[in-house]
Amino acid sequence: MTLQPTTIQLSLVSHTNTGKTTLARSLIGRDVGEIRDEAHVTALAECHRMIESADGQVLNLWDTPGFGDSARLIKRLRLQGNPVGWLLSEVWDRWRDRPFWSSQQAIRNVREQADVVLYLVNASEKPGEAGYVAPRWKSWPGSANRCWSCSTSSANRAPATRTPPTRPCGAAT
Repeated sequence: MTLQPTTIQLSLVSHTNTGKTTLARSLIGRDVGEIRDEAHVTALAECHRMIESADGQVLNLWDTPGFGDSARLIKRLRLQGNPVGWLLSEVWDRWRDRPFWSSQQAIRNVREQADVVLYLVNASEKPGEAGYVAPRWKSWPGSANRCWSCSTSSANRAPATRTPPTRPCGAAT
């Protein structure tokens, strides 16, 4: 039995400075991205070939920017369906507030690329003390009840179409 070649996109997603790039380096066994002990080091979602089998099965790993201000991010993402929202997100935020724009790129990666999302948390914090954990679960873009860009339930939406990666994944080494 021969398998059809399949590519699975796995996105590492979380609040900023929780170790997404460090985990990506460990999983793919290469020095990728930049690691510093500060927020918003990763500015764009980066795709890395993690596994490729002889029969064409591929697992790509996406290292994404971290989230900053969650409440503000949710408000901005709800505006993306109209021209003013696009202008704010793609022009104003990119120029005026680069970390906030990077957070939006992480969500874009989840919506347009990810087949699987691994949400990382800081293991040194108790969940009740991590102010970003509880709000995130109420309106996560992949949740069954809500969609970031619309006010209807996701059950009433047409299936999303995936866009090709904005950056091609590198070949496994």
